[in-house]
Amino acid sequence: MPVVVTSLLIALTFIVPFESGEKLSYILTVFLSLAVLLTITADALPPTSITVSNLGMHL
Repeated sequence: MPVVVTSLLIALTFIVPFESGEKLSYILTVFLSLAVLLTITADALPPTSITVSNLGMHL
């Protein structure tokens, strides 16, 4: 669910007007939060396993 919400925030980038000057900082913040979220998720998964978990398949 958090990955879906963060991905929706990326789509909202097109709504932010270019003249405001906040478009670049907004998209960088969203991409950094997505990278942190995926890093936390990757650390929670076991390093080796025989089968791939459902979470790993969806990510």
